[in-house]
Amino acid sequence: MPKHPNARPTFPGDLKAPAPDGAGGPDGTGAPAGEPAAGDKGPVFAWQGLKVMATGSVVREVPDLSIGPGQTALLTSRDDRVLANLGLIASGQTEPTEHLALVGQSLGDRVFWCGKAKPDEADFAATLAFYRQVAYVGPESQLLANVTLLQTLCLELEYNQGAEAYQAKGLALECLESLGLSPLADLPPEKLVGPTRYVSLMALAVSRRPRLFVLEKPMALLRPLLFYRVLEALKDKAHSLGQATLILGHRDSDYRPEEFDLVLSMGDDPEADPGTGSDPVPVAGA
Repeated sequence: MPKHPNARPTFPGDLKAPAPDGAGGPDGTGAPAGEPAAGDKGPVFAWQGLKVMATGSVVREVPDLSIGPGQTALLTSRDDRVLANLGLIASGQTEPTEHLALVGQSLGDRVFWCGKAKPDEADFAATLAFYRQVAYVGPESQLLANVTLLQTLCLELEYNQGAEAYQAKGLALECLESLGLSPLADLPPEKLVGPTRYVSLMALAVSRRPRLFVLEKPMALLRPLLFYRVLEALKDKAHSLGQATLILGHRDSDYRPEEFDLVLSMGDDPEADPGTGSDPVPVAGA
């Protein structure tokens, strides 16, 4: 049977940590171009030597990060601009140096999704595959207008994942039930506000079956009880599907560290571990 033209691409489950500069293939994984990397315990997502623009025209160094299959990581900062920029970078919506170009300075960095750097935008197939493996939910994320939540998930499953219509509805209902959102299935987007909108966006992200979830400031909208209930559902799926989750939050004290495999801080939270993060680096001429 021919493969559906919109069928979701498959991604190698045998990931490998990025190789040092100059080692391995052109994508830094140690494998030749176009071939999966060797090994089965490498990161789903990683960055090294990353620097990001913060409030006040300063650049802050970001702790190195590596998240493996089934793992959940938390990175905290008190700076909204830092969190927003990290969310854009992690989800591939912008290049790390774009925010620095505004002040005329470019800094080196390395960001890897499934052991590879972001593909060239000119390679449409590779770019489409990339965006299908990363799901971002943030304060500004939006749902489709004029359709219910259930219809939104069905459209995602049919047109972006290649599911047949009869399959899509069942999968969508299963996704909503796993997150406790079945009562919201027939509500239009204008009825989904505040916490319900954020969790609905998470349901849409789950329906995409990405390799990486990026959730920006979930505690700003969700009560702790609801957040941890949804996080537990994400963890259950992540362990079975080899997915990874990155939470970008405001303060260490808002979260229970035992719920995460990795906890990092930018060092700008007075309640955080003073040994993490770094001092801001002023930008010349800013």
